[in-house]
Amino acid sequence: MKYANIIVPAIFSALSIFVSYIISSVQLREKNKAFLVFENNGVRNIGNTSALNVSVYRLMPNLGGDGTIVSLITNAGTIEKDTVFFFDETLPNSHYDFFIIQFLSLNGKYYQQVYRIATGRGDAPEQNIPVKVKIKETFPTYDFKDKRYILPSKISKLTKHNPRLKSLDDPN
Repeated sequence: MKYANIIVPAIFSALSIFVSYIISSVQLREKNKAFLVFENNGVRNIGNTSALNVSVYRLMPNLGGDGTIVSLITNAGTIEKDTVFFFDETLPNSHYDFFIIQFLSLNGKYYQQVYRIATGRGDAPEQNIPVKVKIKETFPTYDFKDKRYILPSKISKLTKHNPRLKSLDDPN
């Protein structure tokens, strides 16, 4: 009985130290990620680490049916911390366009960021925080032109909150 009073607290202490270590290591990995923002004619990395395999995509609603038309605009490769990747030409824009920046952070996870452009009608551009996506939900990084995709649920939720797209889904 007197050994139980020593062993049980020792086991609980060891278990709590192990769980605390796991939680803190996950928090450190999530804290050290890239954060990309659009600037005048480029993308700046304002995060803590480099962003690898950076690609910029243009999303257009498929007016004739389901899904979203996705086009690869550029594959920037690696954008290091506090540097800017400049586009060769200006980004195309229309009232219904979105842009997605997809990148691999040094914590080993893929992220996608949705960027809503300013349409010139008084609404400001809006950039969402990076959303972690599964590898099988990422867009291909090789050159493709106007392919139709069903967006991952996390990303499609961000694009459906736009009132500009509601008129396309509901003709009334």
